[in-house]
Amino acid sequence: MITSTLSHGAIDFSYTEPVLTTLVQTALQNQNLYAGAIDGIWGPITRRGFQQYAAASANPPPADDKAEDHQEPWLTELVQIALSHTAAPALAHYEGAIDGLCGPLTRAAFTAYATAHDDIVAQIGVSGLNLILYFEVGGGEAYYTRHLAEPTWPGVSSGVTIGIGYDLGYNTEAQIRADWASRIARVEPLMPASGVTGSRAQSIVGSIRKTLGAPIPWHAAYEVFRRRTLPRFIALTRSALPGFDQVPADARGALVSLVFNRGAGMQETDSRREMRAIRDLLRTASISDKRQIPAQIYSMKRLWPNTLGLLRRRDAEADLFESSIAETGQTNV
Repeated sequence: MITSTLSHGAIDFSYTEPVLTTLVQTALQNQNLYAGAIDGIWGPITRRGFQQYAAASANPPPADDKAEDHQEPWLTELVQIALSHTAAPALAHYEGAIDGLCGPLTRAAFTAYATAHDDIVAQIGVSGLNLILYFEVGGGEAYYTRHLAEPTWPGVSSGVTIGIGYDLGYNTEAQIRADWASRIARVEPLMPASGVTGSRAQSIVGSIRKTLGAPIPWHAAYEVFRRRTLPRFIALTRSALPGFDQVPADARGALVSLVFNRGAGMQETDSRREMRAIRDLLRTASISDKRQIPAQIYSMKRLWPNTLGLLRRRDAEADLFESSIAETGQTNV
């Protein structure tokens, strides 16, 4: 499994599996280091080919390290090799140097390729997907395994949370069974957390962890996130925010992150003031109205003045929405 973080450095697209893994496999095959199927699965054959490529590079990993723990620049190089192949679609064709640097050419080619091959990326963008996963699981698989593989309580109004941001407090027992029963050994120990949030959830997280009896593996958490949770939240955001599909993919990703974290409620309360404003600004045809949305996201920080994680998340969402709108070059309509 490939892991990385938003702040890791050159590469910022590692969460777009299996698309990224498919490109890595294609490049390794091109280098005669992979003889398996191009299936997007980061299995032992892919891992071995990747390690061989890294070991043979001009800057191999230290002898006591694993190549997968220090993926730069080899991962980016392999993406560049795959996208420079003549079979790559025109918009995703890479014509730059194989230098391991994720510059504008690499980024543009990968985004075009991922958008064409991954429905989630097509809807919320590479940066949007990365933003959500960064704030939900930090450094990816390694961080998840170390800190989040067992049930946690994130605080404030959250419920007991498992996997990648899967809040049991906001899911019914039937939904929890549908999402998890085929992916973990025992699902029933999770049921007492259904519908329980806030301090009550905090009081039961220890017992849920104890009765579950085993950590939830990354592959199960990731599968539920990509196949079940994220599609639901994209649909929820689209329903709650008319005009959702009229902004660029990365801007949509920022909005999905917001709803993923805060929910889609539009109650006439002060705490939902900015959500209602975003809804109203988004439904107009004016790009100048949409450019006011980042200010509304920043404004939400008033609700959690001492919660650093939420403050950073709102900043990231606002910045991504703003930059995405700016890149469109649209004028008022």
